[in-house]
Amino acid sequence: MDTLRTPTQAPGSGVLQHLLQWLIAYIAWTQRVPMLVAWSGGLFVLAALIFVVTIEQSQSVTEQMIALLERSPRLQDWLASFAGQSGVDGNETNSLPEHFQRWVFTAWSVLALVLAFLGTLAGALGFTLPKTSLRTRLLIAASCSAALAAAFLLVIVTSRSLFHGSLLGWSVLYLGLPAAVLVFTSYSVFVAHYLGRLALALAGAPRT
Repeated sequence: MDTLRTPTQAPGSGVLQHLLQWLIAYIAWTQRVPMLVAWSGGLFVLAALIFVVTIEQSQSVTEQMIALLERSPRLQDWLASFAGQSGVDGNETNSLPEHFQRWVFTAWSVLALVLAFLGTLAGALGFTLPKTSLRTRLLIAASCSAALAAAFLLVIVTSRSLFHGSLLGWSVLYLGLPAAVLVFTSYSVFVAHYLGRLALALAGAPRT
């Protein structure tokens, strides 16, 4: 975003303004990460279901892979080193969730930082997304979530030999998961939208 400069502007105020705008962009990306994780998880579950349905030998192949990995000395050494780095031994398993929590928040922060940098670089190179209203973004999110729910339902309906029981019993999968994805997406879109308006206000640009 271009900074409005005037002859009476104090030295260094433009740099501070850009820093504030970049900080807001970083915060916005930290709030977009849950949306990206939710969609990645939802699509991964859908792909896993399709894999199970379409590949008859998927169960045996998976069991063979797990057995192979369990016999792998390198994997055992890696797990031992991971437990050692986290300060976990056989008698201190309670510290593992804390270590995992720190790892999650660190990865979250780093991913948001990388995405904010890429967004700034794309903007500097002239690559910008078309401006859309908050309502339009929420409608797109709802439409995509509905499509995800329909895909789950289609897989379940066409594979009743694998998905036993009533469809209502599987509603957690084809309704609950897409609904959770929609909640995370709506939150991310809502927060990012108003943080973007705040950045525009700092730049002196008209709000959209």
